[in-house]
Amino acid sequence: EFIKPGEVKSNYKAITLDESTGEQFEIVGMGINVDVWPEGFDNKTYNGSSIKLLDPIGVISKEHSNFASFYYSTDGISFSPNVPESSNAGTYTIKYYVHSNNKNFKPIYRDKDNITDPYFTVVSEIKKADPVYEPPVGLELVYSGEAQRLAVQKIKPSAGCKMEYSLTLGEEAVWSADPFIPSAIEVGNYKVYYRVKGNSNYYDVPENETHYVEAEIKKVPVPEMDLEASNLTYGDTLSLSEIS
Repeated sequence: EFIKPGEVKSNYKAITLDESTGEQFEIVGMGINVDVWPEGFDNKTYNGSSIKLLDPIGVISKEHSNFASFYYSTDGISFSPNVPESSNAGTYTIKYYVHSNNKNFKPIYRDKDNITDPYFTVVSEIKKADPVYEPPVGLELVYSGEAQRLAVQKIKPSAGCKMEYSLTLGEEAVWSADPFIPSAIEVGNYKVYYRVKGNSNYYDVPENETHYVEAEIKKVPVPEMDLEASNLTYGDTLSLSEIS
């Protein structure tokens, strides 16, 4: 049965091939209507939870949604109607096309004639987060003749991050991670510098001149002696028990 060019019948549409005569035409599948096309993003930050890799997510028009849907892939091989997600920071390439389960409606590709890559492509980025951390606590110590740690780390930084410590800054600085906090033997005042080493999900917190805590090793206090003159006579010998 022939239909006029431009006429829609039984989900088919006639397309004119020769505008001059209007006599030649072919029957092709109807197009699928899309309300919202998927897009990538670069404004989301790692939060430890799974994040959908498209914003907005593709939406097929209501009249076609019972047989058509977007199909997605992050490797360009395996496609699924499930929207890709990730719980890690990174840059992701998502390929997609509009899939059809109705033979009267053709799938939608970016370039159906491109054998190697006919798909639409978007890129999304989940940015790293700033780590949550607290500085170490500097200690007040008393000289003991042995090495003593100069600070303690009461609260660890965000998962996977490391606090590192040094007694100096610059190229000659030697950094160590908890539990190897710098120690000292000699009496004196010390600065313990700190920094945070991030990972694939968290940024680093670099060292600087304001990132330090103070520690001190004090001299051993001299015991006070209570010597009452009324109890002493010239020539007496004092025992340790008499010195308090």
